[in-house]
Amino acid sequence: MLLTEVLGIPNVLRRNAEILKSLKMEIERALEKRAQETATLAKEKAPDTTGNLRENITVDRPQALTRNVHTGNAIYAECVEFGTSPHWPPAEPLKRWALRVLSDEKAGYAIQRKIAAAGTEEQPFFRPAIEAVRPKYLADMARLAKQVSG
Repeated sequence: MLLTEVLGIPNVLRRNAEILKSLKMEIERALEKRAQETATLAKEKAPDTTGNLRENITVDRPQALTRNVHTGNAIYAECVEFGTSPHWPPAEPLKRWALRVLSDEKAGYAIQRKIAAAGTEEQPFFRPAIEAVRPKYLADMARLAKQVSG
């Protein structure tokens, strides 16, 4: 017991615990900031005539030191991001879209045939947002690592 008191090991351990707690808080702040920035950019870049895709882009914190930026209930987001191969889509959503955007419900059938023949082109919104924020995130983590290592 005397040896640990002389060397001050309990004080060193207590100080290290304080440093780690402070570091964890800084990492949490940086993660939240960059996740929110990614979500904002993805919303800005999302091609969305109804607002549904943009409204569903959110940030979650499933556990400490983790952030998920996702498209929630917008199940078609992957098709928008990466495009699709030719397929026969349902007519009703296309008719509603054609009526809203083109003022011609029947145009939905022509769009359906076009998608059946050629698929849809990719319209990246998520990947560009991630790539735009990545350098800032890496700089944040490098700064925090340098802070800890001295």
